Amino acid sequence: MNILKGITLTAFLSLLVALLFAFFYRLPIPMGGIIGPFGEYGSGSNILETIKMVFTAWVFYGLFGGFIVLSIFGVLAGYFGSKVSDTSINSSLKIIQYSFIGGFVPVLFIATLDFIIGPW
Repeated sequence: MNILKGITLTAFLSLLVALLFAFFYRLPIPMGGIIGPFGEYGSGSNILETIKMVFTAWVFYGLFGGFIVLSIFGVLAGYFGSKVSDTSINSSLKIIQYSFIGGFVPVLFIATLDFIIGPW
């Protein structure tokens, strides 16, 4: 059961992390450019439009292999979160912490990939 919690939390927390990256750092949107304060297009002009673009990017990257990566990180978060702690409340908090880290790493990779391989 903790593994399913880890997978679910990692997937949804990665969407939250992607929103944070779009508003505070940068996030590449497929066929739309890089949005964010450090991207090509600012994200502060229309908040709902930015949320729609981030959700579209999350689904796009997820369908092309991102959901598999998030599932693997979610399994690890659920497993290690339940093994590290002794109580159920502490276990749930650890799973949330590890799931946030598991969602943060792939979004950070996508956001900085053009620094590694060059412009898309």
